[in-house]
Amino acid sequence: MLVNTQIAFMRIVSFSILVLVLVLAPFVVAVRVEAQESPPVLAAEAITLTLYPIRGELAVQVTAPESTAAKTEVVLQKAGASETLVAGEASLDASRTASCTLNISGLQAGAYEAKVTLLDAAGTPIFLGSQGFEIPERPAWLGSREGLCDGLPPGWAPIQAEGNAVRPWGREYRFDGLPGPVAVTAAGSAVLTGPVRFVARAGGAPLVWTPAETRVEKVNDGIIKVTTRAESDSCSLSASITVEFDGMIRSDWQLIPKGTVTLDYLGIELPFAAKHARYLYSYPGSWGNAYNAGAAPAEAKDMEFRPFIWLGDEERGFCWFSESDRNFFVADPKQVTQIVPGPEETLLRINMITTPTALDTPLEYTFGFQATPVRDNPEDVWDFRICHHGNYGIEDKPYNLNSNVVYPAKGSINPVEGTVEAWVRVAFDPDIEIQDVETRGELNRKLFTLSAKGSSDEFGFYWNIDDRGMRAYLKQGDAYPAMVSTRADWKQGEWHHVAVTWGGGMLAVWNDGQKAGESPWNGTLVPAPDAAEMVFQCLSGHFDIDELRVSDIARTSFDVTKAPEVDDHTLLLDHFEGLNPLLVHTRPEKGPAGRVSGAVAASGPHGVCLASSASDKPITMLDRLAELGVRTICFHEHWTDIQNYATTTHGAELTKLVQACHARTIRLIPYYGYELSNIAPEWRYYSEECLVAPRVGGYHRLPEQNAYIVCYRSAWQDYMADGIARAMDEYDLDGVYLDGTANPWKCRNTKHGCGYVKPDGTIGDTYPIFATREMMKRIWTLVKSRKPDGMINVHQSTTMTIPTIAFATSYWDGEQLGGIPRGQWSLDLLPLDAFRCEFMGHPWGVPAELLCYEQPYSYAEAMSFSLLHDVLVRGQLGGNLEMESKLWHAMDTFGRKQATWLPYWKNQEVVTTDSNDTKVSLYSRGADGLVAVVSNLGKEPREVTARLNLEALKLSGTLSAYDILNEEESAFPTDGVIARLLNPLEFRVLWIRPTGKQ
Repeated sequence: MLVNTQIAFMRIVSFSILVLVLVLAPFVVAVRVEAQESPPVLAAEAITLTLYPIRGELAVQVTAPESTAAKTEVVLQKAGASETLVAGEASLDASRTASCTLNISGLQAGAYEAKVTLLDAAGTPIFLGSQGFEIPERPAWLGSREGLCDGLPPGWAPIQAEGNAVRPWGREYRFDGLPGPVAVTAAGSAVLTGPVRFVARAGGAPLVWTPAETRVEKVNDGIIKVTTRAESDSCSLSASITVEFDGMIRSDWQLIPKGTVTLDYLGIELPFAAKHARYLYSYPGSWGNAYNAGAAPAEAKDMEFRPFIWLGDEERGFCWFSESDRNFFVADPKQVTQIVPGPEETLLRINMITTPTALDTPLEYTFGFQATPVRDNPEDVWDFRICHHGNYGIEDKPYNLNSNVVYPAKGSINPVEGTVEAWVRVAFDPDIEIQDVETRGELNRKLFTLSAKGSSDEFGFYWNIDDRGMRAYLKQGDAYPAMVSTRADWKQGEWHHVAVTWGGGMLAVWNDGQKAGESPWNGTLVPAPDAAEMVFQCLSGHFDIDELRVSDIARTSFDVTKAPEVDDHTLLLDHFEGLNPLLVHTRPEKGPAGRVSGAVAASGPHGVCLASSASDKPITMLDRLAELGVRTICFHEHWTDIQNYATTTHGAELTKLVQACHARTIRLIPYYGYELSNIAPEWRYYSEECLVAPRVGGYHRLPEQNAYIVCYRSAWQDYMADGIARAMDEYDLDGVYLDGTANPWKCRNTKHGCGYVKPDGTIGDTYPIFATREMMKRIWTLVKSRKPDGMINVHQSTTMTIPTIAFATSYWDGEQLGGIPRGQWSLDLLPLDAFRCEFMGHPWGVPAELLCYEQPYSYAEAMSFSLLHDVLVRGQLGGNLEMESKLWHAMDTFGRKQATWLPYWKNQEVVTTDSNDTKVSLYSRGADGLVAVVSNLGKEPREVTARLNLEALKLSGTLSAYDILNEEESAFPTDGVIARLLNPLEFRVLWIRPTGKQ
């Protein structure tokens, strides 16, 4: 019974427990499930991964969503795997952000996942997150050796050493114990009055340096190593110095305290001979002015830290440079750099320590020095003959760019009564069908317009698509008060005589000697402004023009059986005869010369006509460039779709263009610059490591992209060197056009070695001069090793850092002023002393060209002062290149290379002028003649006069003066006086030679 009772009780208990379990089971399970749940997932934007594949690092930044988070743990795994490959952790800062950098250098290319765990102070996970990333394959260009040269690059003279003297081409440096040279000679003269001084004071007393060691060792033809040491009572100066073939000195030096020393002052002083310190240049410059180049100050001048400073004259100079102001402790940042002029000596002082500074460890610095000019240049821009007409298809494209001839209206047309007549060839299909009514005006064909700048009034004569014939009109504002429409049954290729007459109350149009239409009206532009121009257009597919005559009466009859002749009513008659292939100006039988742009001479009904292309000999754009004498074509950024990219998708077109250029003995050089585009395949992986920091630039172009400035201290240097080499090999290119590549852009990107940590923990600026120099030296080496006559043409506006510019075959300067509108006086914006300092080339040893965007001065105005300095303004088709071409050819024939250049600042013994505004520079070949550049640099039109000392110039007998640009020759007076009426910033180039000498 008891047993049964116990069994029954146990059953009851068991049943009760079962019921209880069944009742409570959901809650137990719920509790258990809740305890096993994972922490919440972090939002994707809370995790930022930044890949640095070149450094082999992954930067992880995690932002916690709530304040209980204390630290983060990060593990890296192969995508889809569970094995931890790399792990790291970091505490959160006050902004609830944790950052850590993981070493991924041992990981292979492929897809990975970064798993993040946020933990609270007790170590309990409170958030989980993950984000994928990819490690790319190592690119072929990374670590490229292209262009690297440990010795003497091609085309440079070997460096020499003798005792303590080191001699790069044209210069000599002497060393004696100090980290800088104690004597510098350039272009045959001592630039310094004494040694570069390393000035220090401690305890109120100057440190006196005693040379203890100077060891000079020639490594090879390109490099000399110098080791120096100097001692004082409390400190040592120790330096490892490298002098390279171009004269660049790199001095890595230390100030080593003997125990603990409190420095009151530390600086260096460069004592320049005052006569050779006429100009001051510093870098960086500024857009919109030339403030960093010009005459050396007459009074003491203080400046902030400048990473590059040069003082010199028109033939030589010497510079100091430093990539940063690391270890500079100066009380007043505006007094780091000081220029102190004196009657015999101009002092350049660099203040490095001006506040008492305790030293118990060495202070380290790296400075550079370089004397100029850096090399001799048997060829210069007069030989290179550069233009920017690179484009795919120019070898096939017909030449018809901006073809017209322009005459001044003043004295050439009577606004009250007159006639304009010409023979024209119909270069279009007059019967063409109109496809689109809205755009039918594009089928009109221009012939003649009379207008003035700044006025909307216009008198014109053209073929109208609606009339199917010539139409004359007068436009005043938005109104057309006079118009004559006619119809003509013309065929393409036919020649016809056309005329428009006005006077006697009628405006009339004539075709082939017959009146075709008229309308009541008096005159043309009334009054005709003095500044108006008559423009006759011979555009491709419009008209070719011959036998142009303008009369001061409304003619009522025309003899179309012969060419027109001059009579008492003729104001202008131009047969277009006697034109040479350069076609800068016409030679009318009567009236002023026409200024020709783009048009060429062809066969007309009465001899030579003016055409958009020679009717009996079609000419391509490339043929025209060759005809003008172009020897180098720059192909700007559009040679490739990606900005500053080393390859192109237009390979077949590029190959064809290069072959066509070479067939005409023209070099083709493509654009490379200073940017990385966000559509480049490399952007995704390498932009963070290769761009300057903070990021600057953002140049926009099509195809749709933005490009940002790179730093050539980064691995992008390898990309550029390798890419240029490959492109030259694949396409047989002739060098490079470099836009900003030689500029050591300011950078703080510590991921590739720029920037430095200041005492306050911030990052200081670096100007990577040495790395940019290495980039430029590599480009020089890889170009010149492939093609000894290859080009490295550098556009570097505002930047004359000679350690980098030394590796340019020529430089192109002036864009910093191109955005200034006309109105300000040109020589206030670009003074002559600034031109001699930065823009001339001669004191630097690198040939120069001037860039002109037709503002703030026109091309011709720029020539008025650039030619005085032996500097050409790079031209474009449409008049400017044609003008430049005439100078190329004439100077070759004259023998410029055999001449002695006598610029205006040192030719007073052979030429005197009537005014300081009259400048004359000469190229003299003695008894064989001379070329004189004569300019009016004054603000008023006037007759300028200059007297040549013919005896001193060794000129005698009967002489003639040939005006090179105007193609006019006249007798030259025996008294040697040049007299010309010149407008402001107008010039003449006169070839004065024995009569009969060509």
